[in-house]
Amino acid sequence: MLLDVEPARAEQLAAEMMGEGRLRGSIDQVDGLIHFSDALEQLAQWDRQVEAACIKVDTILDMMPHPAAAAAAAGGGGAAGGS
Repeated sequence: MLLDVEPARAEQLAAEMMGEGRLRGSIDQVDGLIHFSDALEQLAQWDRQVEAACIKVDTILDMMPHPAAAAAAAGGGGAAGGS
């Protein structure tokens, strides 16, 4: 039993929600499973949004100068010299 809901009650609730159009999926009474079809598309959409956010952050970071490159450009290469 998952989430303290009896299997018969879970099936009844899922069937009602599917009938009302609030849930897309199917009920496998033989194996006692409820398959949710919306979950995969929602997960894929969320994954695409996270990927897009990561690409934007990476683009912003690429536009920022690296601290070592900025120091070298300012003449603070740190090389010791002289005799």
